[in-house]
Amino acid sequence: MRVRLAMLATAALGLALGLTACDQFADYTVINETDQELLTWPLLEGCGDSPANEEDYLHSDTIQPHETHDYFDVYSPAIPEPGCVQVATMDRRLVLSEPYEYGGSYRVSEPLRPFGSPIPKPGDLPHESWRESLRETHPFYIALLPVMAIFGLAIIGASAFGLMVTVRHFWRFYVRKG
Repeated sequence: MRVRLAMLATAALGLALGLTACDQFADYTVINETDQELLTWPLLEGCGDSPANEEDYLHSDTIQPHETHDYFDVYSPAIPEPGCVQVATMDRRLVLSEPYEYGGSYRVSEPLRPFGSPIPKPGDLPHESWRESLRETHPFYIALLPVMAIFGLAIIGASAFGLMVTVRHFWRFYVRKG
C-alpha cells in the first residue's frame, strides 16, 4: 500500500513539474517615483517597433504613485520572450521603453516626459491572422498539434467509456434489486 502511495505521489509531482516546465515567465520590477499612476506591460516586439496586433502585448498592470511594482506573467512557450518593457501614463503616452531583461528593474522618476503619440489599447488593435500566427510558431509546436489532438480524443473516449461502465454498473445493481 505504501509503495503504491509513494508511486502516486511521485507521479503527481513529476506531472506537476512537467506541466510547469512548459511555461515561460515574464518578470521585472518598475519603481514609480512619480505622483502619477502609470501603466506597464511587456511588448513582445522590439522597443523600436510599434505594436501591430493585439497579440504583441502581454497584460498591463497599473502602478500606484511612489510604489514598487513587481510585474509577473506566465505565458505559452510558443510566444517569444518579450523584447521591450514599456511604461506609460494613464492616457497611454510612453515615459519609458527599454529592452526587456528577466528580473530587471526599471525606474521612472520626475519630471515625466511623455514621448510619441498615445499607444493604442490592445483591444483596439486587430487580431493576428491564423496564417501569421502559424508562420511565427516554432515547428516543434506545429508537430505537437496532432499528438495533442489524439490525446484530447483519447481523454474524451476514456471519459465516455468510464461513464458507460458506471451507468451500466448502477443500472444492473438497481434493476436487479427492484
